[in-house]
Amino acid sequence: MGVFKLQSKDPKLVLHAGVKLLRHMKLDMPGWRQWQRHVGRFPPVTVAEVDESVLEIKKTRRRQRNPHRVQPVIGWLPEAAIGFLAQQGLQTRSYYRDYEDQWRAASAMVDLGSGITPNNVAYYLTGDEFTVKELRLKLNVNQPEDRENATEVFCALRNHLLRKALPLACALDHSFGIEVGQTTTYGGHRVSLKLSEWSGGIKGGFDLTFVIAMPESDQDVY
Repeated sequence: MGVFKLQSKDPKLVLHAGVKLLRHMKLDMPGWRQWQRHVGRFPPVTVAEVDESVLEIKKTRRRQRNPHRVQPVIGWLPEAAIGFLAQQGLQTRSYYRDYEDQWRAASAMVDLGSGITPNNVAYYLTGDEFTVKELRLKLNVNQPEDRENATEVFCALRNHLLRKALPLACALDHSFGIEVGQTTTYGGHRVSLKLSEWSGGIKGGFDLTFVIAMPESDQDVY
């Protein structure tokens, strides 16, 4: 209740939220935390909005615990996509609503190497409530002198993500190759690799972003 208690100026509304959470979430602590994050983005100001927010998170938690939907032909189930890179240390946090109709999840940044500002990599998802539409793997090179090792790790992660995200295309041995700055189609999805050099800050620093996404025409359908 910490976030909402600080946000709200109505003690009765805070009390109502606590009672509602106990009734619907009981001792589901991940559910409580997801609700706190949710109200941090969408602060409820009425009893009806509090009730709606609790029921939305309850519905989300039910789906997280008991995923039962069929894998879409294009795009991915959130319950599957959050774990594509889990064994590599890039398990994302819970998939949550960030804007009115946009959902997302992200892993923590994982350091590659050591130092004050080591190179790091992270994994991101975006989509709607039921379908992840984009997978994004991003490498930040803060230590250009160690960029070779960092890019080797990034390439290995990129290839693993491709196999997890598009297993049929990989199983059929469809050859895949991509150059920096290129966007291509593979397994019915749009795949791109982009390099951005940093104009300020660390000299020689850059980031590499690998994206697997639904075709833009299909994104409008879901």
